[in-house]
Amino acid sequence: DGPSSAAGALACSSDGSFVYVACGGRISALRTSEGGRRLELAQREAPPASGPSAPPVGLALAGGSEELLLSAEQGADLVRIYRRDVASGRLDLAGEVGCPAPCCVLPLAWPPPA
Repeated sequence: DGPSSAAGALACSSDGSFVYVACGGRISALRTSEGGRRLELAQREAPPASGPSAPPVGLALAGGSEELLLSAEQGADLVRIYRRDVASGRLDLAGEVGCPAPCCVLPLAWPPPA
């Protein structure tokens, strides 16, 4: 049994320029064009991570300019953190945080707005 080829998670930049798709244990970046009617590949897959890996079950963009992509990997008990180039959409692994069976990610502004 290998990773599934079904999409496990999606995330879209707030400006609608990029869509991130987790599929079969990999994350791909797609650039939108023609008002969102067309997608073109910006990065086939995020750089492979070392250590345990599992298909992402949740993706979310985080940071003031959405410069981070968080990936919840339930089967590996961790959340991977990718730096995102906001101009090209490309991802680079920045780190990971242990988390028992994460099923989704929801970035929140901190401190909360008054």
